[in-house]
Amino acid sequence: MTTNPPNGGQSPKFLDMDGVVSVYGIKKGTLYKLTAKKEIPCFKVGKKIRFCVEHLEKWMSDKSKLGNNDRNEKGGKDGSN
Repeated sequence: MTTNPPNGGQSPKFLDMDGVVSVYGIKKGTLYKLTAKKEIPCFKVGKKIRFCVEHLEKWMSDKSKLGNNDRNEKGGKDGSN
């Protein structure tokens, strides 16, 4: 599930597909589509897909900001528009 470096019990720096599904709650099918379209940061080690936790966190943060901007422009929860 995860690739655990010998770092004294700290969180893993890299996750495999199952790790991302488990930690972030993204459906496996959705994750496969995102990787195929190169819409999510990932890399291959042989035939295995890996995700850097730091890059995933930034990607999710950026996606969240985009979603909030879309909602605000369309008259989101803040009651504007």
